[in-house]
Amino acid sequence: MNTKKLLQLYFCLIRSVVEYSCPAWQVAEQKDLQKLDRLQRKALTLCLDMPSTSGRAALEIEAGVLPIDLRIEEIAIREIAKIQSKSIKEPIKQQLINYQEEIGHDIHITPMGKALCQSFEMEKETGININLIEPEFTYRLGETSRTKTTPSYWNRLGSSKSRTSEQKKLCITVMTELIGNTANDQATAYTDGSCMGNPDHVELVQSYTQKTQDQPYDYTDLSLKEDPSY
Repeated sequence: MNTKKLLQLYFCLIRSVVEYSCPAWQVAEQKDLQKLDRLQRKALTLCLDMPSTSGRAALEIEAGVLPIDLRIEEIAIREIAKIQSKSIKEPIKQQLINYQEEIGHDIHITPMGKALCQSFEMEKETGININLIEPEFTYRLGETSRTKTTPSYWNRLGSSKSRTSEQKKLCITVMTELIGNTANDQATAYTDGSCMGNPDHVELVQSYTQKTQDQPYDYTDLSLKEDPSY
C-alpha cells in the first residue's frame, strides 16, 4: 500500500478519533498530550516507511501533518468561530455570550475558556477577530423564512454557465460599487457554490482593489480545479 493511502487510513481510523475528543484534550495535562505525540510519531513512521529513530517534527513536515497540539488549537478556534457566527436566537450562541459576560474567568480552565483565550491570542498575533464574522444562514423550527437573506442583486447576476452580456456588465457594476465601500487591504470573493462536486471545475470570481491613482481597480477571474478542500 502506498504512502498516500496509508496516511488516509491514519486520518480516518486514528486521527479522527483523537480529534473527536478535542474538547477533552484542550484541558489535558502536558504528559497526556505527549502520549498523543508518541502515537502520531509511531503512525507517521509506519506510513512513511521511515526509521524508528526519525524525529517527530521531521515526520510531520514530510507528511504535511500539523502537530497534535496545533491541530487541537485550530479545531477549538474554528468551533468558537462557528458558534460566534450563529444567530443570537441559537441556544449555543446564548451560552457563549453568558459565558463571556457572567463567568469572566475560569477557576479551573474549561474547553470553552481555553478556546476563547486562544482566539484572543490569535487576534493579537494576526489581527483576525472572530467577533467580526458575518452571521450564517439559519433556519428555525416553525419559521417559514431564513433569519438572513441573500443580497437583492444576487438573483439578478445569473449563473456562470448561462450569464448574458447584460448580466456580465451588471456584475462589473455591482462589484465596483461593493469594492468602493471596502478597506484598502480587503479582498472579497463571491460564489454560490453551485458547482461544488462538479467533475469539471468550480468557478470563483475574486474581486480585489488597489486604491491607487494609476490602478484604482483590478479584477481577476480564477478557475479552481476540483479540490475537496474547497
